[in-house]
Amino acid sequence: MRSFTVLLVAHVGRHIRLFHILLLSVAITLAMTGCASVGERQAESEKPALHPETFIFKDKGQALYYTFEIGNPHPQETLVFFISGSGCASVKDLLQTYFEPMHDLGVRFFALQKRGITANSNGDFCSNAFEETDYSEHTLSDQQEFFDKTIAQLTTKPRAIVLIGASEGTTIAAKLAGMEPSITHLGLIGGGGWTQREDLRLLSHKVWYLGRPDETFRMIESDPNSLTRTAWGHSYKYWSSFLDIDIGDILLSLKIPIVLAMGQEDESVPVESSIAMKKRFDEQKNHNLILRIYPGADHRLRSRDKKTSYAKDFLNEISQAVRSGAVDQREP
Repeated sequence: MRSFTVLLVAHVGRHIRLFHILLLSVAITLAMTGCASVGERQAESEKPALHPETFIFKDKGQALYYTFEIGNPHPQETLVFFISGSGCASVKDLLQTYFEPMHDLGVRFFALQKRGITANSNGDFCSNAFEETDYSEHTLSDQQEFFDKTIAQLTTKPRAIVLIGASEGTTIAAKLAGMEPSITHLGLIGGGGWTQREDLRLLSHKVWYLGRPDETFRMIESDPNSLTRTAWGHSYKYWSSFLDIDIGDILLSLKIPIVLAMGQEDESVPVESSIAMKKRFDEQKNHNLILRIYPGADHRLRSRDKKTSYAKDFLNEISQAVRSGAVDQREP
């Protein structure tokens, strides 16, 4: 996504030409949104249009969210909360098509966007409201408030509560799963088991646009709370809030079923990080992690020719875990 996390050298300074900034911005958008093909867009257009609702936070701020049903939800329905990746592009037109494979399970679906993202935003220009709140602590706080209020309004206990995060959203989803005992299943798309600092260092040997990440890290550390100085398409504050979160430690603390899916040719998160994550689980004899690495697939689980999507397989794994009746094993 500039939606489905990491990427692109774009240190914005006086000595970088506007052309370079625009080029890098386009590259970030392609990598993070996993831009849909023409065929996908046509399929999406056949779905009924989603209309956003507005969530009002306790601090009076607001953000758009989407809710809809897929299939025929059980009376004690399965709820799915989706946390998208970085950037300010709307995911409205991608949601129903992407999650259609859960049709047979029957789910009630929720997706809260970040503040400042409009229903039709294509991600080219992000609002001040977005930029000012685009860092991990704020994103996590907003997602938790939305989750808690949504659950509090339920009249019946759901059979399962599934949390799915994509790219940057894998970090937020993992943390939220550790904070909310009612979450029964966790799905992660395009997120490994290392910190973003480690991811970027390894990726810099594979892709040209990351340059020398340690030099950029030093610049970020020189002004970690800056919202105006940027690197790789995001503010220094954004990066300082995300760089050293160890998603591996978080996941190892969870006892709920976890399905982790990555494309073998992911250029946003190194696939090696997910392999290392599975090894850590095996070493500690934790058996609640299912890892699926799809050959030739990208960050959004699509084949290189864009003709095959492995999203269905990933979502089927989650649906099967729900049907199996596996529940949260954490101490109350």
